[in-house]
Amino acid sequence: MLRHLQNAGRWLFLRADALFNRIFGERLNPLYYLGAISYWMLWIVVGTGIYLYIFFRTGVQEAYSSVEYLTVQQWWLGGVMRSVHRYASDAMVLTMGLHLTRHFMFDNYCSTTTAASGGSRGSRE
Repeated sequence: MLRHLQNAGRWLFLRADALFNRIFGERLNPLYYLGAISYWMLWIVVGTGIYLYIFFRTGVQEAYSSVEYLTVQQWWLGGVMRSVHRYASDAMVLTMGLHLTRHFMFDNYCSTTTAASGGSRGSRE
């Protein structure tokens, strides 16, 4: 059952690869760089999160007003940073999910040292 799921997923990913190769070319296919894209999104989220945290008040009564201040009074950078933070977070979750799914479908989640040595997973020699 698991092999059938992996075969179907592998077929879908190969079709998506072919489509993206036609659009972007083989060297710039974003499906080949999902891990790197996720890592880049992580650092964007960290950077924008630090900026937002500087201006954010964590008190129960002050939280809403600090977000409103960031959005309305600091519209030139605060609103943009909130948007970038949100969309980078969404993109990171999406690319990480695709990255993990791709590795599962292509059966790339096994240890390379175990596979190279010819041993089975979990064996203690």
